[in-house]
Amino acid sequence: MKNEKLFYSILITVSIIVFVLGVLIGSTNIDLKTILLSILSYDNSVDSIIVMRLRIPRTIITLCVGGSLALSGSIVQSIFKNSMADPYIIGVSSGASLGAVVAMITGFSQVFFLVTPIFAFIFAIGTTVLVYSISQKNGVSSTETLILSGIAISSLLGSIINFLIYSTMDEFQASKEILFWLMGSFEGKTTSHMLIILPVTIISFIITLRLRRALDLISLGDTQALILGVNVEKIKKTLIIIATVLTSVSVSISGMIGFVGLIIPHISRLIVGSNHKNLIPTSFLLGGIFLTLIDLIIRVIGAYISIRIGVLTSLIGSPFFIYLLIKNKKKSYLGGL
Repeated sequence: MKNEKLFYSILITVSIIVFVLGVLIGSTNIDLKTILLSILSYDNSVDSIIVMRLRIPRTIITLCVGGSLALSGSIVQSIFKNSMADPYIIGVSSGASLGAVVAMITGFSQVFFLVTPIFAFIFAIGTTVLVYSISQKNGVSSTETLILSGIAISSLLGSIINFLIYSTMDEFQASKEILFWLMGSFEGKTTSHMLIILPVTIISFIITLRLRRALDLISLGDTQALILGVNVEKIKKTLIIIATVLTSVSVSISGMIGFVGLIIPHISRLIVGSNHKNLIPTSFLLGGIFLTLIDLIIRVIGAYISIRIGVLTSLIGSPFFIYLLIKNKKKSYLGGL
């Protein structure tokens, strides 16, 4: 990629600008000078509390969740060799959703504010382990079987979730809480949530970047990668674990946010190509920028219309997904001539 340093300098600069906007913009107007004073000399004033306990953690969380989902999407698309795959394909989202719903229905979510994310994370990891176990044969898991297992388990868990939601229709508060969680949101996220996702995101990014060469070779084909000395099954397991952890933690904190893991990696490939040396950091940074901008839009229009972030990402992502379907359909048609 030509002008690589310039490109990443621009991306990092945009990320910083978006972060600053995330701290500036909200229901309460706070100027840049007040923000800097709050950071340098924190006190118990209202402005300092808003900046340090609400806006900075929320903005860092949106950057991390967006980056995590996009990075996870890049990993999954490379492993499955399908640019239309997303990180939810192996049942992570369904497992996390079921865990959150169980926490809310049983009332455990009222005991401690991190109970819902913890339940969501545990169920998401458990679902992925189940899907991977079902897809294995003689210690090897094929891509096709893994996808089919993920679809089957997701469908099963989706039915259970619908049943549980229906069973709580008489309890308005519980059903409202479940519905809001399933639509995704960054409202009410605090420093505790930030301290959970930030280290997970950074560590996962570093590990994935170190495995970039193996990802390049696996993208060429498992047989080719084996010939070139890559332990394909081991690398795939490691990368699936990373993708699962990234997605699980993200979903457990923010709820369901669709299409970020699908469209951002695809856009990144169009910009920098399929070399994972460039694809991984580009997807990560663009994902964070995209989701933070969406959250800023929600904050701005929040005074006029109530909308959840998962709804808005779907409204943006669905047309793009349809475009990908049409584009791939044309390619398949032309290839058959």
